[in-house]
Amino acid sequence: YGDVGHGSLLLLAGVWLVQNAESLRFSQPVLFSARYLVLSLGIFATFAGFMYNDFFSIGLQLFPSGYVDKEGNGQFTPTYDVTNSGGPGPYPFGLDWAWVGASNELLYVNSLKMKLSVLFGVAQMTVGLLLRWSNALYEKNMTDF
Repeated sequence: YGDVGHGSLLLLAGVWLVQNAESLRFSQPVLFSARYLVLSLGIFATFAGFMYNDFFSIGLQLFPSGYVDKEGNGQFTPTYDVTNSGGPGPYPFGLDWAWVGASNELLYVNSLKMKLSVLFGVAQMTVGLLLRWSNALYEKNMTDF
């Protein structure tokens, strides 16, 4: 779920829930309990939306594209230095918005999202193991690790 528009709506809902937490404590206890979850979902969905360069499924043109479609047929050619020999670099952050109109957009973007999901999952599990190890070391109980 990476979209700047949807993530911003979740972020606004999370901010509202956090600001109005006391009025929800007894009337809506489920929303009161989930307020920080919704806030963090909004933050990370907005960040992922910038990485995927999506705003309600439309590519954001934040920076100039590194590709040009000269013939208008969906066959893009790079305008940046692909050999890394000192020319202009690739897109500064996230996915280039020119991929929205490419003929192989679905194949490339889905592959990218799957690889990023695996990388983030491995990173999250590694951080979890390091935290568990540090807690076991702090408590001087290596049996828990």
